[in-house]
Amino acid sequence: MVMDNELLNEDWLKTRTWDIYRLGTLVTTLPDFLWALGVANSPESEQKEAVRHATELPSWIPAPKELKDAVDEFLNPKTTTVTKEQARIIESVMKQVWNIAKGDDDNQQGK
Repeated sequence: MVMDNELLNEDWLKTRTWDIYRLGTLVTTLPDFLWALGVANSPESEQKEAVRHATELPSWIPAPKELKDAVDEFLNPKTTTVTKEQARIIESVMKQVWNIAKGDDDNQQGK
């Protein structure tokens, strides 16, 4: 997060407490944060732009860790690791799909 020192000096009070609420409840989840930013129903690209901008403001500093983690995952999705067993199952299913697409399915040939 890059924060302009001049902006930080002007808004240092906003760095003390997280005071964003939705219906009387402190915003701690990504869906609520998107709602607070007014982009809950916007395309994902607009949501990410709004979230990136919000994280550059001094008021982001005291955001709850839970929200910071969710925002980090939203802006920088991690790749998922597949186990060997999961890879074997995926390969088996893909072979079946390929055979069906080619018309080589055992059920289609009456075997």
